[in-house]
Amino acid sequence: MVTIDSVVDNGLFERARNYKFSDSLKSLVGKERYVHMADNLYNRFYTKRVEKGESPSRMYFLLKDYNQKSYYSWAVDAIAQNISSLPFIFNDRYAPLKYVFQALFNYQPPPDTDWGTAWATRGNAFMGNAMIGDGYRVWQDYLESYMDTKLKITTDNNKLRRKIKSAFVDSVAFVTGQSWIYAGFLIGGNISTGKETDLETLAMTVISLSVFAPIIGPWTSKVYKKLRKVCNLPPQTEFK
Repeated sequence: MVTIDSVVDNGLFERARNYKFSDSLKSLVGKERYVHMADNLYNRFYTKRVEKGESPSRMYFLLKDYNQKSYYSWAVDAIAQNISSLPFIFNDRYAPLKYVFQALFNYQPPPDTDWGTAWATRGNAFMGNAMIGDGYRVWQDYLESYMDTKLKITTDNNKLRRKIKSAFVDSVAFVTGQSWIYAGFLIGGNISTGKETDLETLAMTVISLSVFAPIIGPWTSKVYKKLRKVCNLPPQTEFK
């Protein structure tokens, strides 16, 4: 009889947790062909650049990260993305920016989305967030690494200035890595409830979410890093 204890004792859970994307690719293309491709990429992105006195390509570190990435890691990122986006339902429903425009510029806003459509958008986003979760984290990590060399974030002795710089990078990551995808989730929510997508409402809702990027970006980054730490995973991708 198979029990939880027997599975744990046999290390089956641990093997499943550590099963990597590269393991599936090796099975698909063959181990020898996989090793040949890996060697060629290593030579192109690492060896040749070092021989020329250049820094290894960030693509090398990205490929290395995916070579070591497990499905468990992907699942944790999917959960992190869905947790961090739960508050978006208020933006799905109200698009708060339109009320600011109404107060300041006498803008006549389109009506609020009903709760049914807002929840349909979150449901539609569930699978989408799972798909983009890992990719968004890597993009966020890449920007943090890249901008660290430009803005000297980690070496800045001023704590407040360091936080502002980090928040700026996380905000840019959110706007470039998520806001435009959010439009697709909104359209999907409308389709799920049989409603036509009003372009003005769509644009205002996406812009409204983007305006809150200085809050949402750092929040999302914290959720990712905290959850990965709790799940015994590296908090971010190394690009150095």
